[in-house]
Amino acid sequence: MDRSILIKNLCFRYGEQRDWILKEINLQIDGGELVLISGISGVGKSTLLACINGIIPRIFTGELTGAILINGVQNSGLSMGQIALDIGSVLQEPDSQIFNLFVADELAFGCENLGISPTEIDQRVKRYSRLIELAEDARIDQLSGGEKARLVIGSVLMMQQGIYLLDEPFANLDRESSQKLLVYLQELTVRGEIVIIVEHRLDLVLPYITRMLWMDAGEIAADLNREEAQARYRRLFKNHEPALYIKRSPLFKLADFSCGYGDKTVLNKLTANLMVMENLVILGENGSGKTTLLKALAGLIRKFTGQIWRSSALEQNGVQQIGYVYQNPGYQLFMDTVYNEVDFQSNSPENTQYFIKLFGLESLQDVHPHSLSEGQKRLVTITAMAAIRPQVLLLDEPSVGLDSLSLDNLIRALAEIRRELETTIIMVTHDLRSAQCFAERVLILKDGRIAADGNTGLLTEYFNLDD
Repeated sequence: MDRSILIKNLCFRYGEQRDWILKEINLQIDGGELVLISGISGVGKSTLLACINGIIPRIFTGELTGAILINGVQNSGLSMGQIALDIGSVLQEPDSQIFNLFVADELAFGCENLGISPTEIDQRVKRYSRLIELAEDARIDQLSGGEKARLVIGSVLMMQQGIYLLDEPFANLDRESSQKLLVYLQELTVRGEIVIIVEHRLDLVLPYITRMLWMDAGEIAADLNREEAQARYRRLFKNHEPALYIKRSPLFKLADFSCGYGDKTVLNKLTANLMVMENLVILGENGSGKTTLLKALAGLIRKFTGQIWRSSALEQNGVQQIGYVYQNPGYQLFMDTVYNEVDFQSNSPENTQYFIKLFGLESLQDVHPHSLSEGQKRLVTITAMAAIRPQVLLLDEPSVGLDSLSLDNLIRALAEIRRELETTIIMVTHDLRSAQCFAERVLILKDGRIAADGNTGLLTEYFNLDD
């Protein structure tokens, strides 16, 4: 079967909005292509995927003009079920695509809905559970965010539809897992299938693509081959010179600290001192305990063994001065405008405006947070937590959904917070861009233990920068 996607004069705008999100998109993608779609946050990348897979206008409504043909058939005349026979989609939020309690059941779920035989499903479950490196009997509620992302990717690939749309699939994945999946996706295109990836971690994805589409203001501004895309990336990427690693007074002390969930031990006898006013980056494979460590520092882990000590500087008027930004920004957004979201955490209108300006949200302050792109939502949650003026700011994957310019602005804003407020910032990331721009100290976790602790020299080894 010759697979293809043909888009003719596609325009789209949501609901009653005046501005078009997509403008005159004309595009052909043929079997054998691995296409990267990139561009700054909010330019229509996810919207384009939603038009291709039929979510727009069937679920998210608005005004759509133009035509989309999948394998030669116009998708406007097809049901979601018919489109799903040919297209598999990985959405930005893994939790929105998980429906079962155990890994094997989740992997099988899509295939069962497609009417694939039980014998074939069992064989695929064994094969794809190995690909995503998750035990078939593992409980999904005990998986890390990255492990859930791998599960959703595996569940979609298991259906073997032939066209795959992946919206920031590697945002929460460690580098090794991402590269393994990229090799597999590349193998699919060799067999004549189509893979389209929306992603901001260009350094990770560019070596595997055949083509990159750069979007700007709802249009395809550039259509580049791999070599042209790599040259563009080198021009976009701005490296900040991180501060030197200097020993300071302790803010947290961990001594033989262990904790977990149910019968599963996640952190195992951690011993470390985390210092005042240092930029600490925590690295490690999915499931190594990074998010759990942030939760422990924030005081959200109640059952543990060993000791965790917090400096008295973290307490003011009986309240812990800790800001914690979750992996999923949707968990922390509950006001009706960006301004009100930040102001809810702020102590004055002047303070609110200061942080809105610092993080570059002036043009969005009257917008509902849940109408923003994922990268913009993340910036809002970081801004709201920063407006508390905490002594320590804990950031779990803060760069997910951020283009190079937005990340550059975020790093500069965090540097000002640290300088002006003397805030200690601790970041969990899988993103090479973030680690290089931000870190002065690096902590690497492996299987719930500290595998390495030192300065930025550890980044070269962890990200294989010598290769």
